[in-house]
Amino acid sequence: MPKFVLRVDDCGWVPPDKTDDRGLTYFRAWREAFGLAGAPAVLGFIPATMTPEDVDWLRAHLSPEEEVAIHGWDHAPGAVVSAGQMRAAVAAFAGLPCRAYIPPFNAYDEDVFAAWQAAEGRVVFGGFAGEHHAYGVAPERPLADWLAPAESCGVWHVNAARDLYDRAGPVLAALRAREATPTDMPLVITLHATWDVNGLSALRPLLAYVRPHLIGTRELLAICDRTRPSAAEVGGGPFVASRYVIRQVGAGRRVLALGGSEAALPQRLALRGCAVTAVSGDPPTLAAHGENSLRYDTPTVRTQGWDPLGDGAAPAGAPFEAVAACWEIDHYTDARAIVRLTRRLVDTLVPGGLLVVAAGLSADGARLEADGGRLRRVLGLAEHAAEIVGPSGCALVDRMTFRHGPGAADYRLCAADDANAVCYTLRKPG
Repeated sequence: MPKFVLRVDDCGWVPPDKTDDRGLTYFRAWREAFGLAGAPAVLGFIPATMTPEDVDWLRAHLSPEEEVAIHGWDHAPGAVVSAGQMRAAVAAFAGLPCRAYIPPFNAYDEDVFAAWQAAEGRVVFGGFAGEHHAYGVAPERPLADWLAPAESCGVWHVNAARDLYDRAGPVLAALRAREATPTDMPLVITLHATWDVNGLSALRPLLAYVRPHLIGTRELLAICDRTRPSAAEVGGGPFVASRYVIRQVGAGRRVLALGGSEAALPQRLALRGCAVTAVSGDPPTLAAHGENSLRYDTPTVRTQGWDPLGDGAAPAGAPFEAVAACWEIDHYTDARAIVRLTRRLVDTLVPGGLLVVAAGLSADGARLEADGGRLRRVLGLAEHAAEIVGPSGCALVDRMTFRHGPGAADYRLCAADDANAVCYTLRKPG
């Protein structure tokens, strides 16, 4: 079962007319009915409804696992909450963990992220992908360029799961229905303190089911950070290549990963909700995939020995929506082998699926060079076209060239004639 964040909106109101909850009388009864003490939870309080005495009660009675989130200012429709108001709200809750902002009505834009970053916030819990925002289902950093160093990327956006955004009873049913489709991506359960006023008895069964899998924002942020490789951690070349692959593949897809162990690419894709099969014919690479899955806590990543030049069946999980071939095609040193490899990878794709390639690039045509204990054939653009793009039968939909060196910060996008690496995306017809 995945990890979950329990988000609770509208704390500070009394149902059904949503008047201010003076003395937190309703909240205290709701929390007691839930049995929430000691469980990780992100409690979205409306600052304008709170008195100093209310905040004092929270300081005295919330357990360390229960966090406060800023839920707007007064929850007025169309209200714009400034960075100053956000800072004032955080200051009012001083002494309580407060890393998250919850926009009222799930209405927000990039100005909200900039304001929350100015208030030294870390995460915004948002609405539904495609309805309230265009950031996708996986955690993203809306203010960051896709190649920005991880340490400069600002506030995270975390999507709300539509089927887990409800009253306690329906959420519990949705969680049970999800058991057949495991994921390594953390998911947000969204309740509203005012919604279960006539169904308080449903709260404890939900908590009993999910409590062993609940995390707070600190652990959530650590997982979010692991979805985005750091150049300091993996080196400039693997950083650029893995960021490109992650950007092209997206989230929540069935993915075949060939290579990418140096940047833990299969595991990072799994943390973005992808169902990943990591394959290789190289035992050390397979071992590295297994070690990475333990390190990143991604038990859904399948690791499978597979010879893409053989006649065996496609890997487990086929057909795939995307194939990520990251720094692996270079290790096939014969042109005919590369053509066969390419066609086999495309055969594992669904119609319209993507083959995303990251590989070395030679300005002087194909050449052989040593790469650790393996031999590597670095292709020129002509060979990439003749041995991969052309034989794939796919459309070239994107290409990027870059130059990287041995240092973590030694990378830059550049023209092909100055590059030593290339990334591109092919789309299968259909």
